[in-house]
Amino acid sequence: MKKRTLMLGAAAALLAVVPLAADPPPVGVPGEGWVEWAMNLDENTPPRNTGMNQHEFRELLDTIQTIGMLFRRMPSLNPPVGTEVLPGRSIYSRVGMANAASEDIGIQTVTPKVHPLKTWPGAGHRGDEGKGPLRGEVGVSIFRPYFRFGNASCTVRVQFNDPWLVGRMVFEDEQGGMYLLPPYTQEPNGMIRYQMDRNTSIRLILPPEREVWVPVSQERWISHLIARSASTLEERRATYVDGVDERRARFMRGYESMRRMNAEQAATMLRNFEATEEVYARQAAAIAAEDFDALEAAGERGLAMVGRHMKELRAELAGLTPAQRAAPAYGFEQNPHMYWMPSRTPRRPSLLMEQSDRNALPLLAPNPDFFRRDLPAGAIQAIAVVDRLWKEYHDAMNAEFDWAALTAMVR
Repeated sequence: MKKRTLMLGAAAALLAVVPLAADPPPVGVPGEGWVEWAMNLDENTPPRNTGMNQHEFRELLDTIQTIGMLFRRMPSLNPPVGTEVLPGRSIYSRVGMANAASEDIGIQTVTPKVHPLKTWPGAGHRGDEGKGPLRGEVGVSIFRPYFRFGNASCTVRVQFNDPWLVGRMVFEDEQGGMYLLPPYTQEPNGMIRYQMDRNTSIRLILPPEREVWVPVSQERWISHLIARSASTLEERRATYVDGVDERRARFMRGYESMRRMNAEQAATMLRNFEATEEVYARQAAAIAAEDFDALEAAGERGLAMVGRHMKELRAELAGLTPAQRAAPAYGFEQNPHMYWMPSRTPRRPSLLMEQSDRNALPLLAPNPDFFRRDLPAGAIQAIAVVDRLWKEYHDAMNAEFDWAALTAMVR
């Protein structure tokens, strides 16, 4: 017993003189292969156009630091070997507000991108326009062999309260964007992994039983295509009609100058101008009358195709039953941005497909009810991890990153 007591005492003495592995310094403090923040923020003043007060801004910075430390504690990055790490952070406008340009590049960073959830705060929540969840991002760039912008690098970013990063917006109407999603897989840990391209994946960490997307109805999709076509036609008609006085005034200035120098050439210019204006008038009249054969005869074949297709879309919508109008929309047989072009195969004018068709993809819109309103603005309700890492760091992150701690932050 005495011998055992002596051994335990010796072990305790050894622990007393050999310090335990210390936690690395905060992100932003240079040292041990890490450099300071890529762009320093004035931590005493929230960036303009974000809708944040000082308390919310401080809370957001603390969240960014907490997530950043999950990277700094990874064994492969504590310290990095043969590389250097540049941390970065961005402050976004809160949900429901349009982003604006940064106040000072490198000082007050605000990403110039409109948040897709245009319907916030929604019906019955007047006065909550500036109270949406806070949004931000933290990430690291790993440079080989050391931080210099000309050196090879890879990146990973964690963005929170922006679960719609994975969508590719096809069109946008007054309700917001309509999106297609890339292929995805459900991972064993509950995350959803989207493969954006060969080198980029996005993992979503979401609260259970909360839908990020809602279907776009066939009626909404077809109605938007009709509206796009009508707008294209009306813009051209208005250009022809409303711009006639400006075109004539501009022409007459050149005409008078030419008439003083060469009356014969000036007369030719005048005839050509009047002939062109006559064509414009015919085209404007054809658009107003929706006589698209006459529009093509007047020299606007492409615009006539848009007009004819608009009539086909109207007929398609009129032929749908109420249930079909409300049904989810699936596409596409061809590029939806060229919806008015003739197809090589029989199709619906709207390009919509049946759900069972090969390669049919659902058209989706952001769910306006995704975010809980009973949580504080700083609560994290969704996380997106954007991975563009080299393979060795991608594998290291899968094995070493504290995914449980990150997942636990989502409410």
